[in-house]
Amino acid sequence: MFEIDYNKSMEKQLNQEKINFKRNFYNNNDSGKVFLLSLLMPFVVSLCILLVCQLIGMAMGIPSEEIDKQVWYIIVLYFLTPITFGAIFLAYNKVAKISYGAINLNLKIGWKKALVAIFVALVAIFGLQFFVGFVDQFLDKIGFTLGDTQLPNDTFGWLALNVLLLAILPAFFEELIFRGVILQGLRKNFSDWLAILLSAIMFTFMHGSLQQFVYPLLLGLILGWIVVRGGSLFLSIIVHFMSNFTVIFMNFLQNKLSFDMNLPSSWWGILISVLLVVVTFVILYLVDRFILSRLNKGQEIKTEKKELVKVPSLFLIISWVVAVILMIISTIVNFI
Repeated sequence: MFEIDYNKSMEKQLNQEKINFKRNFYNNNDSGKVFLLSLLMPFVVSLCILLVCQLIGMAMGIPSEEIDKQVWYIIVLYFLTPITFGAIFLAYNKVAKISYGAINLNLKIGWKKALVAIFVALVAIFGLQFFVGFVDQFLDKIGFTLGDTQLPNDTFGWLALNVLLLAILPAFFEELIFRGVILQGLRKNFSDWLAILLSAIMFTFMHGSLQQFVYPLLLGLILGWIVVRGGSLFLSIIVHFMSNFTVIFMNFLQNKLSFDMNLPSSWWGILISVLLVVVTFVILYLVDRFILSRLNKGQEIKTEKKELVKVPSLFLIISWVVAVILMIISTIVNFI
């Protein structure tokens, strides 16, 4: 009798352990599912926001075609979009029974690595922005409608709101998804450098616009690299925040002081912008070779690669197909 009760007790305990078990890693199946959610859910949320705001606008006597130009609508949209990423992250980890520690946030990076992250962000933004500006000019000349949805940024109050909505929230929640879940999941099945490239491309497609293709792609490569080589997701959060903050602050200064930082639209201006991109990645290589390699001392985020098969999961393929379709639709709409 005692043996039967003991066996039942052990079986109950084992079943409870199975229920409570949480894996501490992502795979490329998780990457595909989370990427698909990250493509669709912000679109659904944005559509719902637009419908609700149009109803509010009707009550206020604002034409429906003018709603997306209203400051209050832009604020709500900018606030809820990154929050949606946070909800996806929390919900997916709970449903899939994955430990939140799988992202390896690792706040204890040390002040030296923090300074490296800040330096990397400043090098990236000043090295890439001129080339991105010329890409925008090219798109404008071939008939692409450039997005101009911006908040005012000419007072310290507006500056603070811009920093919250466009620097703090995106830097944290987008990194949870793209370098926390997606990159780590890809690293489970692909080499680190292929995973960095694929996650950067997925980060680019998330922005859903041909106008926002070059900079997110280049920045995505840098963010993935610093996570892998620096050993902490917190580093990419710092880089992402500093990059966005610098753009916002420089825009604030330009509005206050009325100066223009763009290079002249000439062949030598374009040449300089291309050279700056090359110099940027040379500097980052030197940072990797002579600084990060000494600081991390073999403490990069290590991912156990039990299945280094380089075969994407079904959900990963589906998410890529959806991303390409959405990008094509967005591009066509902006050329019409």
